[in-house]
Amino acid sequence: MRESHFNSLRFVRCGSADAAAVDFNSQGNGPGTNEISVDGLDIIAPGGVGLILHSNGGLSGPGSMRFVGLHVDGQGGGTATLVEVGPTTLGVNAISILSGRCLLNPPAGFAAIHFTAVDLPHSPFGIRLQGASAARLQTARESSSMRDAVCLSI
Repeated sequence: MRESHFNSLRFVRCGSADAAAVDFNSQGNGPGTNEISVDGLDIIAPGGVGLILHSNGGLSGPGSMRFVGLHVDGQGGGTATLVEVGPTTLGVNAISILSGRCLLNPPAGFAAIHFTAVDLPHSPFGIRLQGASAARLQTARESSSMRDAVCLSI
């Protein structure tokens, strides 16, 4: 998928341990998923990962993606990280999460957002995060009684 715009999407109790609620995946022999703009994405109580950006092939990994107003709430326990960037066979780059909202209630033992790669040359780069501070995430996490969750894992 390339050069696309999504606005005001809401997913409640979607996904499973094997399938993310929202999945952007670059595949095939052409250019990777890029130039995607998502404004107002709400993912509430995903069954597994809420949002994943990754690549299983293509000429490049996902890139030039912009999320504004991203809100992922793992309420109800959950079984995975709220937002996963990677792993990829090709690098993930130029991802912006510009959020006036937050990533809330990561399940115990999981991160609110996790960056991963198959190796150092394919590490995510050019990532920009803006929005809820770690203190807001900490407060949200404490109020949900999931005290051992990690806010950011790199």
